[in-house]
Amino acid sequence: PLEPRLFLVRDERTRLYRELTRYRPDLLFVYGSWLPVYPVLDRIPGRKVLLLRQCSQEWLHVRSGPIELDINPRDYDAAYCIEPGFDVPGFERLPPVVIRNREEILPRDEARRRLGVPDRKRLVVIARNGYEGELEELLRRHGDAGTGWHRLVTTNKGGAGIFPLADYAAAIDLLISGGGYSTFYETRYFGIPAQLYPFDRNAEDIAWRLRTNARYTFDENGADVLVSRVRGLVGV
Repeated sequence: PLEPRLFLVRDERTRLYRELTRYRPDLLFVYGSWLPVYPVLDRIPGRKVLLLRQCSQEWLHVRSGPIELDINPRDYDAAYCIEPGFDVPGFERLPPVVIRNREEILPRDEARRRLGVPDRKRLVVIARNGYEGELEELLRRHGDAGTGWHRLVTTNKGGAGIFPLADYAAAIDLLISGGGYSTFYETRYFGIPAQLYPFDRNAEDIAWRLRTNARYTFDENGADVLVSRVRGLVGV
């Protein structure tokens, strides 16, 4: 939970600080949300790694009343930008990070069987885990799959959806979803035909991602590169 009245004043009383000091992590990953961790970084043992995808300037440079802070990669043992076309001074670049490698997903026939796709039907998946109303908007646009298609609707809100959807990538003939980081780069990595929509966000510009990296493809999973770098960092 956010505890703004304690931030930069009594950080040792925040739940975040108490949890981190209780765990005493040997390795701490911070994925984007650098600001809540900022006041307590030097009191947390172990190595620290910061991962940053495309985000707004307001996310990088905080101005709020007397508080004025800039993101600083030197606060970490390693800092990586993990989105093509997005660079921040002092950060190294990694390929996009994807939850599975190509050899780890289900074969097409097995994936179709598990999802209950009828023979001779193509599979269209409508998937959204975003804000209230976004899945409904996709269904309004693409509610009728038409003859020859089997429609599957999934959301992980409430824990009832398909996760990870990447396991079933080989079975998907068309994905209709938002253009969030994971969804977008999974479609590029696994070659999933997709119609993606730039839902509004405060911290990132999804339309920028869809426009800038529309033709982007890659073979090296940034997750593997990250693991290799971190192993070197911690000496294992």
